[in-house]
Amino acid sequence: MLLWEVLQKDEFPEFLTNVSTLASKNPNLLSELQNNDIPDILNAFKQEPSFVVEKIKELSNQEAKVDRNTLISSLKLQSLMGKAKAIGDRVQALLNKREKSTEEIQKVRQELQQIISQLDSMIKANATEES
Repeated sequence: MLLWEVLQKDEFPEFLTNVSTLASKNPNLLSELQNNDIPDILNAFKQEPSFVVEKIKELSNQEAKVDRNTLISSLKLQSLMGKAKAIGDRVQALLNKREKSTEEIQKVRQELQQIISQLDSMIKANATEES
């Protein structure tokens, strides 16, 4: 479903071009990516396509090598916002159901707690950098 949603964005061709440029300039980048990195990148793109296209373009124009951490950190906030919105949509769908699945509610709750924890970590990391 996520892939289908991003494919329908007007900016997708430009996104793909910039990702390709970034990968060709940083040949080890794709092999460094971990399990959830691709969905995180796609979530960020789904949330704010123009920002992500510009950020990836900016990274591909850097002289310095771009590694996994650089790429993922630059898109983390947009990714978390996209995930939070998706969870909000799932919560709304759950609330609209006549029969509520306790198991599904628990799963959504855990995912939401993970996102909150990741946001807290980001906030703490940014506060430390600013000090």
